[in-house]
Amino acid sequence: MDYAEIAAECESKIDELHKKIKSLDVQLNKQVNKRDAALLELNRGNFSSMEWLIKNPTLPGSHEALSEMIKNLYGGEWNGVHPSGYTHDGKYNPIQKNFEFNCQVYSKDKDAEVYKNNIRHFVENYVQFLEPLETIESRWSDKFPEVTVVGFQFMSRSSGLDYLGYDPKGGDWYHYTLRYSRTDIERKFESFEEALEFIFNFAKTNDDD
Repeated sequence: MDYAEIAAECESKIDELHKKIKSLDVQLNKQVNKRDAALLELNRGNFSSMEWLIKNPTLPGSHEALSEMIKNLYGGEWNGVHPSGYTHDGKYNPIQKNFEFNCQVYSKDKDAEVYKNNIRHFVENYVQFLEPLETIESRWSDKFPEVTVVGFQFMSRSSGLDYLGYDPKGGDWYHYTLRYSRTDIERKFESFEEALEFIFNFAKTNDDD
């Protein structure tokens, strides 16, 4: 058995396969770009719809259109309302866009009341388009029954993440934490306004990161 001949033959076939793979990559990228360009034009009329943007977070042009809409509505992506990734079905098929509430005001040129008004506007006009997908519970007690909410992260601490959760069925707002992939309901609010004031006060006194 001539091992040198076998190795040389294999090397030649490997080179051929690399060329085929490269050619297929070029063809694939060409078709992907062509498809994305078509989808961009097909959906351009939807880019002014917050509902559509929330429910189609990965389609071509969606991310850019949502960023532009948030900037036009709120003066920037960090002025109270911030788009943040998307929720998928476990197989990375997108379900809806995620949002955070930014309540930490570091710049002297910005006003917390502006942030609050922006969050109010978002909740009053757009929270209806978000499906409750996060099931939360009282981890250490039975104080609060299990409930499925729309989650809005508002704080990141060394001890974990803090969220506001909205239950569309009852119209209730909750503060819950996420630590080591486990949720724990901390409190239930009497109203959205109470929840809004809470997260801004909480951010002032718990800014440890």
